[in-house]
Amino acid sequence: MDTKTSFLHICSSFKIGGITSFVKAVLELNPTSGTRHDLVVLFENQVVEIAGTRAYCLGKFAANPFKIFFAFRKIIKNYQAIMLHKAHPVVVFPLLFKRKKIFIFQHGMTVSRGSVIKRRIKKIWYSLIPLLLKAKVVCSTEFAYGKSRKAGILFSKKHLVVIPFGIKINRRIKQANNQKEARGKIFVGSAGILSKIKRFDLLIKSLINYTGKLNINLKIVGEGPEKESLLKLAAGITNKNVTVEFPGHIEDMIPFYDSLDLFVFPSHNESFGLVVLEALSRGVPVALFPDAGGALPLIQDNRNGFVLKHGIGGLEELWVKLDKNLFILMDMVEYINKMDLSPYNIKTTRLKLENLANQV
Repeated sequence: MDTKTSFLHICSSFKIGGITSFVKAVLELNPTSGTRHDLVVLFENQVVEIAGTRAYCLGKFAANPFKIFFAFRKIIKNYQAIMLHKAHPVVVFPLLFKRKKIFIFQHGMTVSRGSVIKRRIKKIWYSLIPLLLKAKVVCSTEFAYGKSRKAGILFSKKHLVVIPFGIKINRRIKQANNQKEARGKIFVGSAGILSKIKRFDLLIKSLINYTGKLNINLKIVGEGPEKESLLKLAAGITNKNVTVEFPGHIEDMIPFYDSLDLFVFPSHNESFGLVVLEALSRGVPVALFPDAGGALPLIQDNRNGFVLKHGIGGLEELWVKLDKNLFILMDMVEYINKMDLSPYNIKTTRLKLENLANQV
């Protein structure tokens, strides 16, 4: 293997989610690139098959961290740069003794979960890692950097670099469907891991007391620990004009986006939110809250989407607004069709990561 053009991405698992989607998009560019990006999955014994990519799955050693330590130590010999999407001790310690270019992604250093003591330990650990490894911290947005600072992770500016994350731009120039708007019918979608931080419950609760005549078909794509509670919540909707579906995990999201008139991103304090970009690339307006996080600058209120008031009330006002005038979405489609999304192409992101590695 040519160590001059080899990059290794480290993930704790490779299940569906924003981090997985981003890394997978980077890896899928291997057949068309002169460089090579490979993958290590630490704690899941998964079969990962991506053309032109070597994937190491160390989940079979999950019960024995020492075996993961030595297996990982052996793997990293062949790579020029290491890209940590999970800053776990089992991979950090082997890297202390290797002369490698190391990049730690901010999304792999979350401190919001666990007990108070556990969160404090994480803050100390994540603050020390860039110093110990002489590593750069890669943030998807300035908001992501600020989020870490607020969490108590004190990255030094000299250890920080902001590289906008990208997606596979599958651009569609969407044509507004006048007949569908005239029928008073709307297809609404949302997507992500079904967890509390994503706030899908707000989306469903906003429809429980809905009394309008607009026919709302809502699909929430994804799997997660909150699925059962969300299903029970959706069962409380009595308005026959409202339907809520949970299709589960969808491998090819393009047909899903193409079926939508509106995408809702109810999550909060997200470092970015790649699903917002994906929806826009397919010509779909996006509704989100002011505390959405890194994706907020992408949306201009009443031009390519809606910036809602906080809480359930903001969504309830949105349904009333659309019930009165669905044609507002048609004007948004025209605006989205003219948006320049080229800075968020995954090819650009990958090239910036490689250039960064070559310069360090």
